[in-house]
Amino acid sequence: MIKVQLKECVTIRVGKNGVTKTLLEEIRKNIESKNNVKVKLLKNFVEVNDKKKAVEEIKQYVASDRVNVKAIGNSVLVEHKKQRKNI
Repeated sequence: MIKVQLKECVTIRVGKNGVTKTLLEEIRKNIESKNNVKVKLLKNFVEVNDKKKAVEEIKQYVASDRVNVKAIGNSVLVEHKKQRKNI
């Protein structure tokens, strides 16, 4: 089992209000300030809404060549891509 340690990770929870413009702005603000973001889709959100649609909304809003968006279970990880150093 491999554990990934995220140095600075902000957790944002999505509840019954769903993915709102304010939530997307908060994700973008944290990504711009060099933080990784973990978005947790709470049970009351998943029961009523489509999880895949929410992930796609987040991907479209933070779309960048410097950012990875990964969906893992009921969580979405938005992280900076690791830059390779040229030797």
